[in-house]
Amino acid sequence: MSTAKPDLFLAISDLHAGSTVGLMPAEGVKLEGEAAWKPGPKGVALWRYWLDMCATVKTRLEETGANLVLLINGDLTDGRVFRDQDLVDIDLSSQVKVALTCLAPLVALKPRKVFVTRGTPVHVGPKGSLENAIARSIGAEVHPETKTRSGYKWNLECYGRKILAAHHPPSAGRLPRTRKSQQVLNANTVANLYWERGLECPDFVFWSHIHEPCDTGPAMPHRTEPRVIVLGPWQRRTQYAHRVAGNAMGQEHHACLLTIWPDRNRTPYVEHLMYPKRYKLTEVKV
Repeated sequence: MSTAKPDLFLAISDLHAGSTVGLMPAEGVKLEGEAAWKPGPKGVALWRYWLDMCATVKTRLEETGANLVLLINGDLTDGRVFRDQDLVDIDLSSQVKVALTCLAPLVALKPRKVFVTRGTPVHVGPKGSLENAIARSIGAEVHPETKTRSGYKWNLECYGRKILAAHHPPSAGRLPRTRKSQQVLNANTVANLYWERGLECPDFVFWSHIHEPCDTGPAMPHRTEPRVIVLGPWQRRTQYAHRVAGNAMGQEHHACLLTIWPDRNRTPYVEHLMYPKRYKLTEVKV
């Protein structure tokens, strides 16, 4: 009987550190001189959700005896975007500092390997420069093509299970009625690209960017498509998000856990960690 430990594959993305609505420790961040910035009640709640997620991951590691593998799938920082009024500080080194502080609880769990995917250049700098700095600090793996600590796309294999990770999906369905169906089409696109080249199709695909979590679920036995999981953000809604997805109810903060066993006969277990657990509408009396 194999004594190899399972892997707990944790996928997160879109922290947008440095945004006034991005992930930020409750104590805030010190800026140049005597200035400082602290999040408000919603920002503090977001930080609490993040710590709850980290605590859940720690519990799962203890329950399963697994090794942690961490995938950070892009947009760790907010960069210098067109909406500078939403930034805590235009000094980008502050954003790197905030991101490292946010990642510290996960790094403390001593992941076996860390993979960093490059996000949108306007957020993470040209060639993922901000994410490269963060990736070097946390000891992330070197990408085989970029030869740096981050890459645009990862083709990973964990106990024979193949995982494709990239920040940007081929296309996005932002409405509740189109979100899943569009990702099913994207799964079909991936399958065609791989099979036409004589490659084995991935079992799982992780995408991010659209800030709307989604899971196409297991593929039917007669199908060849991968299971597509779109990761939700750790950033509250910006004015841009209200414009492109104004009809959305809210924005779930999200992480995905895959438990992958050495035994290929055991199906990987997928667990979605979603925050807040239940929506509460803010109503205004007239």
